[in-house]
Amino acid sequence: MNKTLMKGCGIGCGVVALLMLVLVGGGAWFAREMGREYKAVQESEKALVEAEGDLAAWAPPAGLVPTADRLALFLTIREANAEWR
Repeated sequence: MNKTLMKGCGIGCGVVALLMLVLVGGGAWFAREMGREYKAVQESEKALVEAEGDLAAWAPPAGLVPTADRLALFLTIREANAEWR
């Protein structure tokens, strides 16, 4: 092989290796950041459950028909936020 061809192949392989390094490094950084965010969400959820009670208390009943007092509370909150809609 002549020197020009070897130099071109070396540069091409170097660029591909650098690109792979950037992609793997970026993927690792992204995964680390997502892990941090996930842990923060878990801690936030735990604090919310401790402050407000069990999550089942906030879910609709099994038949998906809300009770009258729950519907009245929803409409009250909706009216209170009417100016932002």
